[in-house]
Order: sequence, then C-alpha cells, then structure tokens
Amino acid sequence: MNQLMNQWANTYYTDIILFFVLIVTLFISIIKRHRIPQLKVFPLYLGLFILLTLSSYYNTGVNNLKNDTLVFESLFTQEYLVSIVEYLTFITFLSKISTFPRHKSILSICTYLVSFIFALSYVSSFFVDSLERYYLLHYLYLIEGVFLLVACILYFYELYILPPTHNLINVSNFWVASGLAFYCLCTLPVTIVSPELIYSNRPLYLSMFSTIYMFYIILFLMIIRAYLCKPTDLI
Repeated sequence: MNQLMNQWANTYYTDIILFFVLIVTLFISIIKRHRIPQLKVFPLYLGLFILLTLSSYYNTGVNNLKNDTLVFESLFTQEYLVSIVEYLTFITFLSKISTFPRHKSILSICTYLVSFIFALSYVSSFFVDSLERYYLLHYLYLIEGVFLLVACILYFYELYILPPTHNLINVSNFWVASGLAFYCLCTLPVTIVSPELIYSNRPLYLSMFSTIYMFYIILFLMIIRAYLCKPTDLI
C-alpha cells in the first residue's frame, strides 16, 4: 500500500483524482446517455479505463509489484484494449458529427488505418521484450494523438466554414471536440519526450506523467460539461 501511496504522491495525486473523475463521468454518461447519441459507446470506454486503473492499483498496492514505466507488463493487453477503444470512440464521434463527405471519407480511412496499426503492433508485441513493448505502446499513443488532433482540426474547419446556427458555448459536440483537441495538443509534446526519461530522469518522467493525468481530467470535465448542455443545443 505504501508503494501505491508513493505513486500517487509522485504524480501529485493527479492519478487518484483522475480515477474519481472517471467514475463521475461514467455515472453522468449513463444517466444522460441520450444527450450525446454519437457517444453511445463512451460508457464502455470509461468502464475499461476504470478497470485498467483498478488493475494497476492492485498490482502496485496489493501485489507490491515494482514498475519502471507505469505500465505493468501483465496489463499490456488491457492497455492496448483501452487505447484502441479510446481511439475508436472519439474518431467515430468526430466522423458522425462531420458534415463534409470528404471529411467523413478521410476519417473512415483513419479509422481503418489506425485499427490495423494497433492490431499489427499488438501481435508484434509478443515477439519483443517488455521494454520494447512499452515503446511500441508509447508510439501507438503518439499515432492515436496525431490522428485525433487532425480529426478535431477538420471539425473546427467545418465550424469556421459553415454559418453558425447555435451559440457554441451550449453545443455539446463543441465541448467534446475542444476538450479532445486541447488534450492532444498538450500531451503530444510530453508523449514525444517521455520515453527518453524513463531511466535517465525518472522523477521528471513521473512528473510529466502527472501532466498527462491532469489533461485527462480536463478532457473528462469538458465532456461532463457537454453532457450537461441543453438537449436542444446538441447540433
């Protein structure tokens, strides 16, 4: 248990705060699931994320397993599953709210392409050691972030081109896309440099992980705000 407490302290407790935000977001996404029909699989993603977090806490606090990368080898399959479900959840959402046929085609290609890359990487991970598996998963995070950011840019381009029909502050889709774009923009630089710090500067590595947790918290808070928009302002 002390090791788990140390992990929370090393991430400035953003880890455990994120866990509780996930639970609140899951509850709201179930209660208000009809508010954003494009996110109907969102509770599944949140549930998998919560289970992954609990599994990580169990390995750290109960089994007292030591971990150098914050990704346990025994949880790689869960990490891959959560990552691909996360990507499919948001890319499908952005595809559904897109109004330009060309953009829908681009997002459809992105969906299949990244899914293929994830599947190929997962199979390849069985033929490399644990550290290389971590790096493989890390680069998948980068690919996911880049493609989701591009999808968000396409959405904002459509908002810029099309005449406004609602006050954006009350549009659920805008809150979700804005939160996702903000998350991707802020975490991509951290994700790029973090693998080099695993052994060279572990305290800084853990601190950088805390920033990823922080931006996850902001993302889910913005999604909660999206669920709280009026039903008439979902377009």
